Amino acid sequence: MGDKSKKVCVIGAGISGLAAIKACLEEGLIPTCYEKLDFVGGMWSDHKKEKHDNSPTTYPSLVTNISRVNVGFSDFPVPKEWPPYLNRFYVGEYAEMYAEHFGLKECIRFKTEIVSVTPAKSYDKTGSWLVKVKDLNNDELSVREFDAVIVACGVFNRKIKPSVPGLDKDFAGEIFHGGDYKGPENLKDKSILVIGAAFTGADIACDCAKTAKNVFLSTRNGIWIAPRVSAMGLPIDLISNRLDLLKKRWLPSWWTNKNWANLMESRVNHEACGIKSKYPYMNMLRTITVSDELPLKIYSGQVKTRPEIKKIAGNTVTYVDGREDFVDTVFVATGYTPYYSFISEEILPSDFSEARLYKWMFPFQLQHPSTLSFVGILAPGSGGISPNAEMQARYIARVLSVKKELPSKEQMQKTWTETREELLQSTGGKFIFRTNHFHYQEDLAQDLGLVPSFLKLLLTDPRLAYMYYLGPVVPYHYRLVGDHSWDKARERSLNIMDEALSGMR
Repeated sequence: MGDKSKKVCVIGAGISGLAAIKACLEEGLIPTCYEKLDFVGGMWSDHKKEKHDNSPTTYPSLVTNISRVNVGFSDFPVPKEWPPYLNRFYVGEYAEMYAEHFGLKECIRFKTEIVSVTPAKSYDKTGSWLVKVKDLNNDELSVREFDAVIVACGVFNRKIKPSVPGLDKDFAGEIFHGGDYKGPENLKDKSILVIGAAFTGADIACDCAKTAKNVFLSTRNGIWIAPRVSAMGLPIDLISNRLDLLKKRWLPSWWTNKNWANLMESRVNHEACGIKSKYPYMNMLRTITVSDELPLKIYSGQVKTRPEIKKIAGNTVTYVDGREDFVDTVFVATGYTPYYSFISEEILPSDFSEARLYKWMFPFQLQHPSTLSFVGILAPGSGGISPNAEMQARYIARVLSVKKELPSKEQMQKTWTETREELLQSTGGKFIFRTNHFHYQEDLAQDLGLVPSFLKLLLTDPRLAYMYYLGPVVPYHYRLVGDHSWDKARERSLNIMDEALSGMR
């Protein structure tokens, strides 16, 4: 069997899965995608489905924290007629458009659930896998052998529940996870406690304030609030240029921490709001919440901030500072952790601090690490999931097509150890499954030959060189050179400032 005729199983047809299918097709591989829903887009299209399991839902008021430009893939821009920030309906529609444009649906088997992924009898020799699936239309089981498996069903799989004394046994009201939030309509005159002030927690608190009697927002370690719209009127993810981001990698952390703090404090007095972060920007334990609405809700008293919870008894919540609140509804907005029940714990532990993944994609301890991989599993410290997932997918597809060779197991182990140590150093010894979005993506792109030569670009196309290094960092940059470059990438990169603010009138 030739390498390019490899049969690849892709699990999931959300954003990550679509990127994986597309990358496989680009490299001449033969992907078959299994999706348990009957549409693409995953959680972004979940308004089409009834709640059926523990997967998260999006709520009608949800707006992306990343601008339209960086939500899109590198060779299929989101329509310029759409607003700079998208609601969930736009993102779901974009996923449909992407799948239709590149013919990805032909590779997808909908209403099919993965039961197990196990090594085939020939694994020692071939590295192939047996994938058992259930047809949800008739509950029939079937097994098929694949040369490789790409797990691309995201990170929102297992709910994280905080350890709060009394919450589960002693609380007299209703408890919901943030992923189950539907809207504020049924919360009129309620006293709401939201535990966790990251993206979802902040959104829920602000949304509940429209109808609730009281809204309390509890944060254990504080947060940094960043606006969607910067002081220059641009989406905030478009104000950093490549030169700045590269410099930050090598400059002293105290310098970056100070500059970030000054930028955030210029808009919101975090100390006065009761949300001052315990961790500086360069510490991966810090939480950055992108919200234009939360500061106003706090300043106007519609959302009252609270510190860590000491205990809950009946309807009374007691905080570590001694204050108490009456609460009848709790939303636990503490997120999710990746979990894949169909994969052995020996291959991928549910405790991700024990996961051994080269570049967060390949389980390097396996005999054939290239034949099992993960797309979209990484929670970036900043930036969007789509660009990261696409870059991971391109990397994996190149490996599977034998255009890119993985290092030796010893070298992968060394890289993983160094990455882990760097992360632990950033957090003071606590593991968290997170990395810097730009640096991670740039490293993969460098490895794949997708980053232009500085001197060549400066000499042959100085206008593009200027925008590439001093303009916003956008996905189109990774289609300028290398395999599967896009003939419109240069034009899009040059005109990004016009594109960034289109679609508002």
